[in-house]
Amino acid sequence: PFEPATPAIRDMVVAPDGLVYGLAEPNRLFVFDPLQGEILSDEPITGYGAASGYQAPRCMIVGPDDNIYALFREAVVRIDPGTRAHTAIARPPVQITSGIAICNNRLYFGCISRLFSCAIDV
Repeated sequence: PFEPATPAIRDMVVAPDGLVYGLAEPNRLFVFDPLQGEILSDEPITGYGAASGYQAPRCMIVGPDDNIYALFREAVVRIDPGTRAHTAIARPPVQITSGIAICNNRLYFGCISRLFSCAIDV
């Protein structure tokens, strides 16, 4: 169980290091070790708004560069699995509501009824 409790887990991905990285509401990044069955880290990730996702729950993806990309309502964020450092790589002019897909080094996501994309450097 999470301490403090969370109303929901938005998404989870398995990174190349074998750990599970996830977003819990409203804006918590957690790291879970499935071999040990324990949460290694659980901390707020601020400055980007709450995790996105409404009815489309996918808001995280592992990129071709082995970084994790996550959608928040106000930004597309790159997370380094090794250090857990995070950086906004795009801030669209409207709220992010859904996504996430990577094709040809571009990350695609939805903002209400509009499709946006941003480049990812690999």
